[in-house]
Amino acid sequence: MEEPNEHRTSQLRVRRRSHARGWIALAAILVLLGVASVFGALYFRSRAQLRQALHDSPNSVATETSALISKISVHMVLPSEKPTIAIVEDAKKLASQSFFKHAQNGDRVLVYTKSKKAILYRPSQDKVIEVAYLNTSASTTTATDTKKKP
Repeated sequence: MEEPNEHRTSQLRVRRRSHARGWIALAAILVLLGVASVFGALYFRSRAQLRQALHDSPNSVATETSALISKISVHMVLPSEKPTIAIVEDAKKLASQSFFKHAQNGDRVLVYTKSKKAILYRPSQDKVIEVAYLNTSASTTTATDTKKKP
């Protein structure tokens, strides 16, 4: 009679193990679904933010440009053309050029190509730091002279 009890006990252990394995598998699947859902949500949210940023960027650049021009026009008369604007990111690299001698990171450079004028402006102090006239004819002449030589 001991044999049927032992057999029954071993069957119960096998059932408990299979139930435990089933619960572990179910928990693992739920965890994987949760992780996939979180990553999916983050991915689609970042895509939506990128689309919004690309959609808004022309308007924000135009707004920033017009605000910068209106601030500088208080200090000096600006040409009527639309400038190309650059931001000084590493003033130490530019310090060897006389125009950027007093430049700091974050300064704005406005380049008016038709008027041949460049303006260095510091928004943090609301100051025009430097104004220079561009000399593009010397470099153009040099380039055309080298092409004419046989």
